[in-house]
Order: sequence, then C-alpha cells, then structure tokens
Amino acid sequence: MAYTALYRKWRPNIFEEIIGQKHIVDTLKNQIKNNQIGHAYLFNGTRGTGKTTIARVFSRAINCINSTDFNPCNKCDICQGILNETLMDVIEIDAASNNGVDNIRELRENIKYPPSKAKYKVYIIDEVHMLSQGAFNALLKILEEPPNYVVFILATTELHKIPDTIHSRCQTYSFKRVTYDDIKKRMIFILEDMKILYEEKALEIIIKKGEGAVRDSLSLLDQCISFTEGKILYEKVIDVLGLSNEEIYFDIFENIINKNPANLIKIVDDVFNSGKNINFFIKDLIEYNRNIMIVNTSTELLELLDISDERKNNIKEQAKKISTSNIIRILEILLEADNAMKYSNNPRVSLEITLLKIVNLSFDNSIEGIVERIIKIEKKIESGNIITSSNQSEKTVGSNSTASDIDKKVVIENQSASKIQRNVESDTILQKENIIELSIDNNTFNKIENSWSEILSLVRKNKVSIHAFLIEGSPKYMDENRLIIGFDDKFGFHLNAVMKKENKEVIENIIFKVINSRVNIVCKFTSELGKIVNDTKDDENEITKKVEEFFNDSIEKLEIIE
Repeated sequence: MAYTALYRKWRPNIFEEIIGQKHIVDTLKNQIKNNQIGHAYLFNGTRGTGKTTIARVFSRAINCINSTDFNPCNKCDICQGILNETLMDVIEIDAASNNGVDNIRELRENIKYPPSKAKYKVYIIDEVHMLSQGAFNALLKILEEPPNYVVFILATTELHKIPDTIHSRCQTYSFKRVTYDDIKKRMIFILEDMKILYEEKALEIIIKKGEGAVRDSLSLLDQCISFTEGKILYEKVIDVLGLSNEEIYFDIFENIINKNPANLIKIVDDVFNSGKNINFFIKDLIEYNRNIMIVNTSTELLELLDISDERKNNIKEQAKKISTSNIIRILEILLEADNAMKYSNNPRVSLEITLLKIVNLSFDNSIEGIVERIIKIEKKIESGNIITSSNQSEKTVGSNSTASDIDKKVVIENQSASKIQRNVESDTILQKENIIELSIDNNTFNKIENSWSEILSLVRKNKVSIHAFLIEGSPKYMDENRLIIGFDDKFGFHLNAVMKKENKEVIENIIFKVINSRVNIVCKFTSELGKIVNDTKDDENEITKKVEEFFNDSIEKLEIIE
C-alpha cells in the first residue's frame, strides 16, 4: 500500500477536528441546524488554513442521511461516496487548470440536472481567482439564479482578484492563520498517536517555518520524521531544514550591541561553510530582530510571540540593551538587504556588508545613517550654552574666534550726548567656551508657536498618519530659516517619520500657508538640544560694566558692530 502523507492522513473529517477556524465552523453548523443553507460561499484565506477541508466536511454534512450533531457520519453511502470520490453529486474543480469560458459553460449545462443520490449538488471551485474575465462573467450568470439544489463553494487565496459582482452574491468567510498553540497541540496529538518522541524546541522550529499553515507544518513534520528515525530532535530538525541554530541570532545581536564586526564576519563564515541558505538565514534574522522590536515597544506584547518561554526571556533581556529607534533602523537595513539578495550573485558578501552597516552606521550612507552621525556630533557640543541675538543689533560671538581674526567696534552712547567709539578686542571682553552661533527670528517663531494648533489641524486634514507622528513634537526655536522641532527620546520612530522627505514637504507647505513664510523643519531629541539663551541682557551688562570701568563713565547704550 502506498504511503499517505501526514497532512492527508490526518485531514479532519468532522467539524470538531478542524483547528483555528471556530468562527466559521460554528456559523456553518448553525446554518445546517436551521436549514438555512446558502447557494454560494466564498472561502478566503492563506494556504493551509482549512478552506478545502471545511468545504469537503460541509458538503458531506449537508448531504449526510445519518448526521450526528450536524456533523457527517462518514459511514453512510453518501458520505462514503464523497470520501471515495465515486459520488458525482460533489464535484471539485481546479480553476487554475479549468479557467476558460468553455469550462464554465460546461458547468452551466451540468447544473441543469438534479443530484443523483444526495440532497444537494455541491461544486467546490478551488483557486477561483484564476478564472479568466470571460469565465467570471459566465459564472456570474449561474450565481444569479441557481437551482435550489445547487451549492457553490469558491475558495481563494487572493480575494482582491474576485470581481465585486461575484463577491456580492456569495457569503464570504475569512480564514485566519492557525495559531502556534493550535498547531502545536495538533502535532503533539499526531506524534503521540504514532508513538514518536519529540523535543518542544524542534516542534517550535517546524511550526515557525510552516507560517501558520497546518498543511505546510505537517509536511515539514513528515520530512523530519523520516530523517530523525522515530525521535524529533532540535539539532536534527535544524539540519534537515537547512536552518541555523537560534543561538547564532542571539550571538549576532550581542556582537551588534558590543560593536564587534570581526565576530560578525566569523559568524557569516560559519553559516556559509555549514551550507546554510543565506536567504533563509537573513529572513530568520529579521524575525529575531522583529521579536526584539515588539518586546522593546512593550513587555506586555511578549505574549504575541510564538516562541518558547526560554527564548522569550532571552529576547526580553536583549531588548533592554537597545533603543526603539535603533532596532527599527536595524530592521530597515535588514529588510533592504533581504530584498536586494533576491537578485544578488553573491549573497554572502551582501550579508557581510549589511552587518557591517548595522554595527557601524558610519558605513551607512542612507538619510537615516547620516542623521545618526549628525546626532552623535550634536551630542559632543550639547553641553555648551547657546546665545541668541535679537532682531535689532546684537550679534553672537563664537568661542573659536580669536583676537587676531575678530576686531569689533564698541559704540558707546554717553548720557551726556556724545558717543565714544573705540575698537575693543572681543576676546578680552567675551571669553566664553562652547557657544553655538544661532541667528534667531523670534517674529517667525512666535507666529509658528501661536499657530501650532492650526498647523496640526491642517496636517491632520491633509494626512492623518503625518499628524500622528508630528503631534508628539513641539516647536523649540528658529535657527535662521530652520524650525527646530523637539521630540522626547521615546519618540524616535515619530521623529524619523516626520523627517522623511515626503512628510517633511507636506508640513513645510502647510506652515508656509499659515504664516506666509518658508521654513525648513529639523527634528531633534529634546535631550540633545543645547541650552538656549533667548535673552542676551546678561552678556550686554557684562560688556557695559567693563567699558564703564575703562572710561570711568556711565553708558546709555552699547552696540557691537561687526
């Protein structure tokens, strides 16, 4: 007798054996109970989620003569005929290979004849989105006024390709991806029935590669059973599926945090020499970093991860070592690399370059990489005082200026009437360190600050997503024509989103519309902003005092001229 694959051998035969789709099972059973069978159903969902299985169980349940609890008995002549594919009242059609107008016209002729033995004549059309436009038009005519003994069950993985005219004439059911726990319980049930030992870590890897599809997961399990000879072991599963040990991803992340590029290159070399698929490897690396991002966002989201408790603890500890903005940047680089590797003739080098970019952003020439380096530079000068000048006559002097390159005229107005004008070396009067030169337009900034609510409102009307990012920031000051917007450190994602070219242009155009002045917005973390001194009176008083001492006279007004 030929061997039967696990996913076929353990295909559910009654509604209670179907996992992960309780919302659909309950609805269909209630329809059978109340004798409210529809004439057309549209099952939508990813592969391996039970669309065809439920269609088959439902077709037997509505025709079974010995139904128990609205399930098929699978023993009567009709159930056996459907199971053995000898009863012609339940017909399965593959739309991928029968997608022409002629095929549907033939179907239209056949439905004129009532069922031979069963109560309903059921047509299960799989991959229905593959039908041609002409075939859909022909099918539409059938669905409009079908005979009362005909039931259509259409199954698709691409609902968006189904014409609205077809969609509107069917009861649509959306199949969910089956959860990690549901697939795990099903696997354990099968393995225990087959008396096969297993490690839970091994099952976790198999389920993860199945991506929520029961059929795919059972196919992988079938493959592993053949390789491991009666015991499903983690190391064996890793080998047979061509995957890498989870510890490798842990080590990669640790070396990224510790900025150790040499170790990263060695890890890539080990992966390559062991014969692992580089494309699979980077996908798993993306998944690992995605888990860290989820936990970094909130530890309450830890339960969303379909991994063992041991791995959850490792992820939780590593998530504490990195900021949200940095892990998002790492994921962006990995996703770009994953896409590029599809067309790369040398994926190994691509992976090495990717990891070097991540561990040292000075190699990253993207906008985000440049921004990261600018932030580091700003941190080096953030301890300095920022002195601003008013719109009238005061100017700020930088600390790097020396007596040899700056010679200023100090104009003094005496109370008596005469003006005394002398050259004073600025270095002897102002010897300050770490002064950042800014030219601030207080008038423009005041307009923006007073109109900020209106600006946010207009941004929201233009694009809600940009408003959601911008609302976490606030205007801080003007530097020439640049509007500095500050964000708390925890809103790094929002800051980066606002600085994207297309979002930035929208905001700048709206500000121009409100205040009739063109500004260039720059976003910064509030912790990185230097101390801004908006009032220069203290500095003027210091200069005034020194000049008064020098001339032994009182001063009415002091002006520094470049």
